[in-house]
Amino acid sequence: MNKKILMIMIIGMFLFSFAAAEDIGVFKLNDKMQITNYCQEATCTFMNITTITTPNGTLEIINSGMTQNFQDFNYSYTPIELGTYNFKTCGNPSGVLICDSDTFDITFSGRQNNIWAFIISLIVPILLLIGTVWLNRTYDKQTRDALYKKLVVGFFNAKRSKNKVDFATMMMYLLAYGFLDMMFVLYYLDVMLLLFVFKDLVVSFGINAFTELLPNLIKVVLWGLSLVGVFLIMKIAGITMKVFEDLKEMMRGGID
Repeated sequence: MNKKILMIMIIGMFLFSFAAAEDIGVFKLNDKMQITNYCQEATCTFMNITTITTPNGTLEIINSGMTQNFQDFNYSYTPIELGTYNFKTCGNPSGVLICDSDTFDITFSGRQNNIWAFIISLIVPILLLIGTVWLNRTYDKQTRDALYKKLVVGFFNAKRSKNKVDFATMMMYLLAYGFLDMMFVLYYLDVMLLLFVFKDLVVSFGINAFTELLPNLIKVVLWGLSLVGVFLIMKIAGITMKVFEDLKEMMRGGID
C-alpha cells in the first residue's frame, strides 16, 4: 500500500513539473520563432506538439515531433496573428505519457507593449522641447548680446590693465553665448528624439497609417543631421572669428 502511495506521489511530481502551464515569451508578428518545452524533473525520450490555438480561437492540429536537444525541445512556427497563442505538447517523462499546455504572446515589435513606458518616454523629449522654447524666449537677442559684450570687454579690460586673463570665465561666457546662439540645433535634436519615440510607438502598436511614413521621415532627418553638423562647425568658426575681429577693433579703439 505504501509503495503505491509513494509511486502516486512520484508520478504526481512529474505531472506537476511537466504540466504546469507557463508563458514562454513574447515574439514578433510574421517572424519565425521557436516554440519550446522541456522535461524539468525527469528524462523524456520524445515530445510532440499536438495543437496550437490562435488568438482568434482557431485550432491548428499539428501532431508533429519536436526537435530534441538533451531535455529541451523546440518546434519552428511563424505566427500571423496578434495576441496570445496556446499550444499543447505531450512527452514521456520517466516513461509516463503526460500532456502540457503553455502560451506565448505575439506583438508587432516582439516586445511586451506597455503604454505607460511609452508615455514616460514621450514626456522626456516633450520636456526638453519645452525647455528649449523657454530658453529661446527667455534669453533673447538682447541677452545674448550682453553675454557677448561681457566676453569681449572682459578680455579686453584684462589685457589693457595687464592683468591675468581669466580664461575659465571667458570660456564660460563663450560657451553660454554659443549655446544660446545655436538654438536651432537643439530644436532639431528635440524633434529627432520625438520622431524616434513615435516610431517605436507606431511599430509596437501597429498604427498602419504611419508604419511606412515615420521610418522614411527618420532617414531624412538623420541625413539632415550631417548638414546640422556642418552648420554647427561653421557657426562655431564664425563666433570665434567674430570674437577675434572685435578684440582687434577694441585694441585699435574702434569699439567702445
